[in-house]
Amino acid sequence: MSGCTREQFMGRIRSALGRGDDPVAPCPELEEALVRRPESDGDLADRFAARAVDVGMFVHWVGAGELHAAIIKVLKEHEARTVVIGMKDGRAMRESLESGSVEIVEWRDHPGFEIQYDVDASVTDVHAAFAETGTVVCCSDADHSRGLSLVPPLHVAVVRREDILPDVLDFWNRMPRDADLPSSIAFITGPSKTADIEGVLVTGVHGPREVHVMLVGAD
Repeated sequence: MSGCTREQFMGRIRSALGRGDDPVAPCPELEEALVRRPESDGDLADRFAARAVDVGMFVHWVGAGELHAAIIKVLKEHEARTVVIGMKDGRAMRESLESGSVEIVEWRDHPGFEIQYDVDASVTDVHAAFAETGTVVCCSDADHSRGLSLVPPLHVAVVRREDILPDVLDFWNRMPRDADLPSSIAFITGPSKTADIEGVLVTGVHGPREVHVMLVGAD
């Protein structure tokens, strides 16, 4: 379709589907009892923690004042000496890890993912977490490379109570309709797994072998 603009192209598709000028069809009305399992007024943190353990993550309940020490403990237990950080405000985290003899690798100084394959671990916050499935959500933006939660062999994810939503419907519902979506949204439910070879399930072939969730809310 040489010379065809994006709007013209999308307009032809909408026309073929019998839709009007609105590119987004309204969502159908859903009966909440049929599509939701966790209740919004329940203890979402407890449910999230249970589901996260079920799918193979390691969950650590920590108080806000214990967070940095708890992360350093996990890193030392795994002999992780080099770390990449992806956090909205990671200055305090960086200072704490460096004081714990952990080398911080600046992923922004290295285009692509190559440097992230060479580090021992990543430490990130999350953009959301789902109580229904024990899933954490990591989006790419200026503070988060898309590879941080997908490439290093150990991923430490910081989840706060306010990050936890009942399920994926709430994640999309809270996103403005006209918002620019990030270039990458990773829904992470457990460590990396594959069963491509002879149907045998193997963990950590092309991503984190372990995911440790630091669930902040014990105090």
